[in-house]
Amino acid sequence: MPELRTLEIVIGNKSEWAIVSGEPQRPLTEEEARKIVQQLTERPYEDESPHAGTNMTHDWSKDIKKYVANPDEAAIKGIVRHCGIALKSKNASFVACTEKPERDRVRDSFLKKKLALSESDAELDKAVIDICQKMHAERDKSRVAFYYLLAEKYGKLAAFH
Repeated sequence: MPELRTLEIVIGNKSEWAIVSGEPQRPLTEEEARKIVQQLTERPYEDESPHAGTNMTHDWSKDIKKYVANPDEAAIKGIVRHCGIALKSKNASFVACTEKPERDRVRDSFLKKKLALSESDAELDKAVIDICQKMHAERDKSRVAFYYLLAEKYGKLAAFH
């Protein structure tokens, strides 16, 4: 299976993401780039989520300000960059606290891999549940806000600067 790459393409003041398969070191040809830009600018978004569209149009800090008075804007931008294309999908832009596989994914992919935490699974699971409870009033728990609160809890916001 060929390696997949994601590319951020800036069109005017909008930031768009595209998935490109191919050799990781080979630059895109002008024709490939033109086709990607054409597809991105001509197609309407299929997702009607408030998090759909470009990740630059949603005010992620607004989600976080529900829980933190003065959020770290550089960390927010870093978390948005980390989440990347996942924020285009309604399902992936939210954390489903009621689903254990989702909580395990947050623990393994975000806490262990991205934040490089070495606490036991039980301790990390408790941290994820604590954030779920903190955000319990929100039906749709923003992934960016969720990750921000976890990174803040462990003093790791600087990892996103």
